[in-house]
Amino acid sequence: MQHPDSASPWWATLQRIVGRIGFGAKGVIYGLVGGMTVASGAKLDDKEYEESPKGAFVMIGDVKSGSGALFVLLIALWCYSIWRFWECLTYQGRDAKLSNLGNFFRFRLSPAVSGGVYIAYSYYIVIMLLNNYKNKPPSCYPNCWRETILGRTMLVLMGVAFLIACLTQLQNALTKRWHSEINWRRANQKWERWMLLTLGHIGYLGRAGIFVFVGILEFKALKHPVSQSGDQIADGLSQLLTSTQGRVAMIATGLCTLIFGLFCELCVIYRQFPTPPPSGIPWVHKNKHPVLNARH
Repeated sequence: MQHPDSASPWWATLQRIVGRIGFGAKGVIYGLVGGMTVASGAKLDDKEYEESPKGAFVMIGDVKSGSGALFVLLIALWCYSIWRFWECLTYQGRDAKLSNLGNFFRFRLSPAVSGGVYIAYSYYIVIMLLNNYKNKPPSCYPNCWRETILGRTMLVLMGVAFLIACLTQLQNALTKRWHSEINWRRANQKWERWMLLTLGHIGYLGRAGIFVFVGILEFKALKHPVSQSGDQIADGLSQLLTSTQGRVAMIATGLCTLIFGLFCELCVIYRQFPTPPPSGIPWVHKNKHPVLNARH
């Protein structure tokens, strides 16, 4: 309460540390997913690993000293989740120029969902470190959900959720929505600014592509059984392997996703932590700002 605009200096420093560690892990995951997606689309491998975060963890675990790398990645993912949950609970970034609904979705719901997703990713790593992942039978999802009304309803909801996620990423790709998160004073060279803008906008297209293909898979499962491996992201991308056009789309999605991984690594240096309000005017100043008061 002593620093209502954002956070106390001590908390801001802590969140800067965990946020940067988390973004580094996020970049590694998306970089691997993008690379494996390109390789599968171009038929450069025998599809030993799934094109998903889960497949990326398996790949890391199979290399020499992979368990140690997975443990480091696990800690980094927890850092990311801690940062996202902290921003959710404190309403960090709440903007005086946004509506209550806009602030809720962007600065309460979005970080909560994001933190939960990376907690789920960390669960995969824990299972692998316990050497239980190879003994677990693959999930029957989404085909077994077709058999009940509840299951079909959940497939519709999951499909809608992924399509909404796709639209959110397209908004990032096609607008300046995320520009306020970058510390442009640090990117003081023209080439740095162009690099961040180019990689960011292209990278978000990759995420949008992944989400839309998974969403399509959910709706296809309502009509007929689909090919499944128990990994919905990999299954969503693998459906593109049946045609030349699909493989081209898969390669393009993989390249954009790989670029997003690189963009996340650059965010370790250039992103602002904690997240600032997009307009630069915190919610607590809504009734103090002369322009905003003049509208009422």
